[in-house]
Amino acid sequence: MEKEEITEKLMQIKPRTFFAIIFGLVTITNSFTIIHQQVTRTEQNQTYNKDRADRIAERKLQEAKDYYHLQELKQELKNCKEK
Repeated sequence: MEKEEITEKLMQIKPRTFFAIIFGLVTITNSFTIIHQQVTRTEQNQTYNKDRADRIAERKLQEAKDYYHLQELKQELKNCKEK
């Protein structure tokens, strides 16, 4: 009996109210999805930027080491020529 009453009440919802409820659900779902995408994209950008900065720092360090080694070799060659 109680089940029939609930069904009858649901059938009595006006179409305008039904469309408003559906519109609200769609709007909330879309808003949540957009916010989630923005948060995910921001996290990915932060990770990428950190990795990029690390790669740049490693490359500069390697270039400095190579330059220092090259200068040592030049100095050794110069010393060998002088002898």
